[in-house]
Amino acid sequence: MISYLISYLKGSAAAIIIASFSLMISSQIVFQDISYIYHDFYGMFVFASIFGYIYGILGLACLFLIRWKVYRGIKSYFVFFLLGGIGGTITEFIFEWDLIPFLMISTILGSLAFLASQKIKNKVISWIICVIPSLVIFVFPRFW
Repeated sequence: MISYLISYLKGSAAAIIIASFSLMISSQIVFQDISYIYHDFYGMFVFASIFGYIYGILGLACLFLIRWKVYRGIKSYFVFFLLGGIGGTITEFIFEWDLIPFLMISTILGSLAFLASQKIKNKVISWIICVIPSLVIFVFPRFW
């Protein structure tokens, strides 16, 4: 049971980290102002965290499906690519299609990062990945 919790936390944290950096890079492309990235980093990270943990539940369900159907390689990445596309469409719909294609791309990248993080078997690295979003959310405002 604890291994599923670690899989969920590790995958969600990796998805949050990748999606946050993707959103930061896309905001740099759109706004072309480096101060905007530093100013809104915390907001983008919290935004990605909220959706990352919600979509992480769907990712864990897809992980069960992949293990049950014994999908390997390209098929498993394709399933998570579709999951990211569906999640990106839902997120774009919630925000009234304002950030096309940036939310879609960051959601797909986060979904693929969820699956890729499951390949990490080192427990220390897994725990470090699990803790990073919490550290950023709760420690970053203290130093801002």
